[in-house]
Amino acid sequence: MTNPDEIRRIADRRLEEAGLLFRSGFFEGAYYLAGYTVELHLKAKICERLDLYDLFEDAESSVANRASFSNLQIGRLFKVHELQKLLLLSGLSKTVGE
Repeated sequence: MTNPDEIRRIADRRLEEAGLLFRSGFFEGAYYLAGYTVELHLKAKICERLDLYDLFEDAESSVANRASFSNLQIGRLFKVHELQKLLLLSGLSKTVGE
């Protein structure tokens, strides 16, 4: 996942999978994937706002390029799974818990 469009495509696919789980009665799995979908969309927004197009790039491939390395360092800040923090980081909320 290296750019906002790709992240959104993956999120949309996870949402389709959540729908399948829900219709099959697997509500907990559907809930989990739906939450992951929201998380991915927020991370795509963060990429756009900060002009980061390698948020999930691994360390080995980014060390060769200093600009990518600094993006990797920044990207680590966003590898969280807390929706309130992601809302804040994406600029869609002004405070955690709003």
